[in-house]
Amino acid sequence: MFGPSCPVFDDQPSPVRWHVGELEVSVQIFDRVDSSVMVWVDHRERSARAEAAAGDGPHIGAPQACPGVGPIPA
Repeated sequence: MFGPSCPVFDDQPSPVRWHVGELEVSVQIFDRVDSSVMVWVDHRERSARAEAAAGDGPHIGAPQACPGVGPIPA
């Protein structure tokens, strides 16, 4: 549906992330009795503007790109 995903953390299978146009779609699966799932969507350009306006930089340790997808635009 979204194409190839990439893990957010190298040593964990979840969450995973897709870059779809200007959106970043992430899914976290919680391995519990109820098997909860959390999904979030981030508009990268708007988020970058909001972080710049708030004086926040990129998150420490955040991946810069998904393999085979290309860099995340600044």
